[in-house]
Amino acid sequence: MQYQFEEIQLLGPGVMASGTATLMPVGEDYPGEFYVSEITFDGGVNVKRATLPRYHDTLAKLAFQVCAHHIESSKDAEMSWIEYEQEELCNVWLGGSVRVYDVRHLWVPYAGAARSTGEGGDAGG
Repeated sequence: MQYQFEEIQLLGPGVMASGTATLMPVGEDYPGEFYVSEITFDGGVNVKRATLPRYHDTLAKLAFQVCAHHIESSKDAEMSWIEYEQEELCNVWLGGSVRVYDVRHLWVPYAGAARSTGEGGDAGG
């Protein structure tokens, strides 16, 4: 899953990073958990977790580590991951393109639910 992030503070005020992180599942033993496998920073620099050792102590490695930690502990990223997993699960269950609806927006209270009788009846009690 691709997760857009903006202005994660790297080194004090004014040194920020923005870009796109690739989120991946931790594994079957850890449902609902994810990690950052790759980050493409605005400007084009791409860093993969698997290749971090070759960066030694460069700014790219530091930027990846700080941003990955921030994203992996972010509530916004967590909610995005949950939505992504739910959509994927629906696709598996229903086999293909599915529209996912938030049922909280579909419920409309019945206009007559508060009335004790129908038309012409005593609604006051």
